[in-house]
Amino acid sequence: MSKKVGVVGDAKAAAELAINAIGLGYDLAADLKLKSCKTRLVPIDHHSLRTVDLPGRITIPNVPKSINCDKGERTRLCSDVLSFQQMSEQFNQELSLSGKIPTGHFNAAFEFTGAWQKDAASTKSLAFDGVSIALYNFALEKTQVVLGDFVKQAVPSSWDPAALAKFINEFGTHVIVGVKIGGTDIIYAKQQYSSSLQPAEVQKTLREMADKLFIEQAGLNKFDDGLGFDIPSASYSESQVNKPQIDELHQFLEFQLPRQWAPVFGELALGPERKPRNSASLQFSFMGPKLYVNTTPVDVGKKPVTGLRLYLEGKRSNCLAIHLQHLSSMPKTFQLEDEPNGNVSDVSLEERKYYEKVQWKSFSHVCTVPVQSEDDTSIVTGAHFEVGEAGLKSVLFLRLHFSKVVNATQVKAPQWDDPPGFTQKSGIISTLISTHFSGPQKPPPPRPSDVNINSALYPAGPPVPTQTPKLLRFVDTTEMTRGPQDLPGYWVVSGARLVVDKGKISLKVRYSLLTAILPDEEVAGY
Repeated sequence: MSKKVGVVGDAKAAAELAINAIGLGYDLAADLKLKSCKTRLVPIDHHSLRTVDLPGRITIPNVPKSINCDKGERTRLCSDVLSFQQMSEQFNQELSLSGKIPTGHFNAAFEFTGAWQKDAASTKSLAFDGVSIALYNFALEKTQVVLGDFVKQAVPSSWDPAALAKFINEFGTHVIVGVKIGGTDIIYAKQQYSSSLQPAEVQKTLREMADKLFIEQAGLNKFDDGLGFDIPSASYSESQVNKPQIDELHQFLEFQLPRQWAPVFGELALGPERKPRNSASLQFSFMGPKLYVNTTPVDVGKKPVTGLRLYLEGKRSNCLAIHLQHLSSMPKTFQLEDEPNGNVSDVSLEERKYYEKVQWKSFSHVCTVPVQSEDDTSIVTGAHFEVGEAGLKSVLFLRLHFSKVVNATQVKAPQWDDPPGFTQKSGIISTLISTHFSGPQKPPPPRPSDVNINSALYPAGPPVPTQTPKLLRFVDTTEMTRGPQDLPGYWVVSGARLVVDKGKISLKVRYSLLTAILPDEEVAGY
């Protein structure tokens, strides 16, 4: 991929535009374009001025003395073959930034459009090769990089997503402290895991392409009439965020709350094994092991649920349970109330159509009916298992508890997530019902391993036995969650269903995007 950055036009006007951009705010979630600048954040002293002479007999009058001008240079830009995070860190260093979270410039260069954690997980390596001609550089003296008082006063004094979104929309995330004027022509290479090329081969191929483009075709001549901008920046916020479009930033920030699993690790039984309080259990074959079922309801206390998982509890890991991931507190704009019927998944004769065997037909079955509310603005706030009888067979049921989001509207159609490696086979009727309520299903892309950014003591969940539990061959314990990395970042669980795939009980989860309808005065202020 060849990417050219240039502005062809009056050189003097371009230089004046670059000088005027110094001190303006910028949102680094966007690509580097001067037309995207925000309002001025750093006041510039216009009382002490001078005239600057630039190459090409260009004279710029009334330039503040606090803005320095240096001669540029011609450079061959060539990177090593790096990982996603290494390349992102290198891009940030070129913009005077710290950290590895990618900027909009990085995403635009390599044509990344998704959440950065998923882009990183699916990218094997990155590299670039090209040329850069900086005619001259403008930079604000470091001692003059001081935010205006009006900016400091506008910073929210507490965690207020609406105010913070408004602040970023008006001021951006960073401030421009320097601009380079010239031109660049760079080839950006992105290697997927399906490619078997070694780093040395990638580097050689990229080098040959660059030599052919820039040397054999005399590519450097094309910059004689081109002007481009390279923008170093200084951060006035602690870090960049992997945020969605500005119109959804408010909802995204509302969901930037700690997440936890219910029941919490400390509530799980770790002591000597006791006889189960109830006899609810499943058996899938003659003389096969017995799988006990925890039928105790899990209630998260009217907080949005963001994920579900099946878990094998007990000292012997022989008790199937349902766990819920939820926000630790309620978003300010969310208000929940109980549904009139409380639980829409009561036992009915119609469910018999969805009974599926796990192993032998004459032994325990699983009910695979999709469980969801008839109200599009209702979300899951609790769950439990139930074991019923169908003749001589026991049947496992998933029961969900729902709460209605007051004064909310659905942003887009709900989406169902399949467990990794799931093959679509859990009954024609249940598939049709699920498709009817949620739109046509597309084959899911291969699921890459996620980049772990969790610093918790047990980021992968409670500790598990060193030996693989025997009953794990019947239960898929994959955590089905959506978080900030799943744009636009404020998904909630609105339904689920049990499925049986290759002799394993798995979860399929339904996610919804809901936004609260704010009063007119709040909308107008936002």
